[in-house]
Amino acid sequence: MSRALFSIVAVIASTVMAVFGVAGHSRISGPVILSLTGSHGVHLDDLIVVACWVAIVGFVWRSSR
Repeated sequence: MSRALFSIVAVIASTVMAVFGVAGHSRISGPVILSLTGSHGVHLDDLIVVACWVAIVGFVWRSSR
């Protein structure tokens, strides 16, 4: 698999996992730190998911240069 194709697949896969991680809700989601509506908000674990996604995309971007 070429390096460019691997980079695209890695970013797409991490994006899908991040969307499922942020969109999902479980008992371990942590407290709501920013309420958007009465039933939706940003949970503590959402920040962890986004931070991991940024790290993966940053690593792929840096390694592809």
